[in-house]
Amino acid sequence: MIASTCWYHSGMTKRADSDPRAGGPSSLPKEQPPAQDSDPDGIIGYSLRWTRRRKDEVAAAARRRSVSMADWLNLAIEAQLEREREQLARYRIRPGRYALVAPDLDALKGPADGVLELPLTLHWSGDRHGFDLGDPGRLLEAYESILLEAASQADLALLNKDRLIEVWPRVYSKPVHRAWEDRHPVLREVAAKVAA
Repeated sequence: MIASTCWYHSGMTKRADSDPRAGGPSSLPKEQPPAQDSDPDGIIGYSLRWTRRRKDEVAAAARRRSVSMADWLNLAIEAQLEREREQLARYRIRPGRYALVAPDLDALKGPADGVLELPLTLHWSGDRHGFDLGDPGRLLEAYESILLEAASQADLALLNKDRLIEVWPRVYSKPVHRAWEDRHPVLREVAAKVAA
């Protein structure tokens, strides 16, 4: 319920229930955990945490700039979302497709040898006889297909941690490199070691 009491100060309208100095309840919603699987990457939760941390700073800036706290908060949230969009654009493989990253390299326990059969969703062109993981060229081709086309963690489960580290320096996609190396610095170290 919004309090109906308003007062004016230097041309700025404030509500008693949203001013932290007035001791009223906050106008921002309390942080709620996102519903299961509605935000697997934690972006919504991150934005809410950022908003709550920055509330006092936003209120102070609103007082200095003589704009309503709500307007200033909206500008601050838009600026943060724009920064998140720019960060996400670094991971765009092609329009509508972003690099998907495994949360834990140790969980990648796919086959290390033998023949790997990829589903049509991951590899739809070329040879349909599978990929011999003993052949370095075929291993690279299979892993690039998985890294570029994975749409779920189940697709990434076909990867093997040791074999991924082995082929990592030869994976050509820059967005894939940025996404995986930002999440797993050990891969950046592997790539730097080979480049040196």
